Amino acid sequence: MICVNKVIHQASVPMMEVGTRRRDLEKFPWGWIIYAHLSEAQRRIHRETMVNDDEFIRKYRRWRASYEKEGYAVDREELISSLRRIAAPVFNTRGALVGCLGIGGNPHSLPDGLLKEAAMRTLKHARRLSAVLGYREKSREKNTNEESGQ
Repeated sequence: MICVNKVIHQASVPMMEVGTRRRDLEKFPWGWIIYAHLSEAQRRIHRETMVNDDEFIRKYRRWRASYEKEGYAVDREELISSLRRIAAPVFNTRGALVGCLGIGGNPHSLPDGLLKEAAMRTLKHARRLSAVLGYREKSREKNTNEESGQ
């Protein structure tokens, strides 16, 4: 699972720099999900670290519509050649996004015919993990209304 504002720990993935905070949302399918749940101030901070924030925003508008409709994000080799990835959001008891559950593969392990099924399974498990964290759909609606000032 990829967490929001995760600080890389010594026991984490060895290829990451220990003690760093990752803000490279433009390189991962879960980046689109995380970005969708940020405040405008947080979005500005993230855009400042992007290689091409204009390109990200263009893709984000297209991907957000798909994410809102489907509930997950799919990268069909758009970000990295020969790498397909799927991500689904994980929420806590307050309805706040805490991370994304994701899987990845190549065109052979995740062929077109299996992407939808794999995405649905990823979403199912992300929802199960959210439920373990106390998430209920109504808590998400309440949190979203609080954030927007309603």
